[in-house]
Amino acid sequence: MIKIFQEEDKSLISKEYSFDDEIELESGSWIHIDDPTVDVLNKISKLTGISNTFLLSALDEEESARIDSDDGDTLIVLDTPYIELDTGHFSTAPFIIAYNRSYYVTIQRHNFEIVSELFKRVKIVEPHKHVRLTLNLVYRLATLFIIYLKKINQKTENLENSLRSSTKNKELL
Repeated sequence: MIKIFQEEDKSLISKEYSFDDEIELESGSWIHIDDPTVDVLNKISKLTGISNTFLLSALDEEESARIDSDDGDTLIVLDTPYIELDTGHFSTAPFIIAYNRSYYVTIQRHNFEIVSELFKRVKIVEPHKHVRLTLNLVYRLATLFIIYLKKINQKTENLENSLRSSTKNKELL
């Protein structure tokens, strides 16, 4: 799924596209992509002029957090937490922010709540203000990490309590 956010008359308009649709972009747009393919990223690269190499880094699950820039394009790779559905284990995956003067692109393959959380908490989202939008996204990711750490802490406490009670039961025998 591709979502395009554009400012019109001081409000943010959202348009959704499937991967096969023709996409119309205006300068200052924010393009958000969930679980993309190589073809989709190539298409977005051609439309925005953002380095294909930067966008394709979203497909590498082992991509580590970093910041890079080249020829006016900026890439920010962040780790975002998620729970693996099949095992229930906690893990992280890259969340990509790439932008140039005209376009802002975010890409994620897991944990699709980041953007929706941003819109719940931030009153005014302005895609043309790249640094402000990036800081808001980083803040949302930090908040998610805290939520996941609390869940891990609760699971740890439950396991510790379970071990304590099983040890006491063995001592009674």
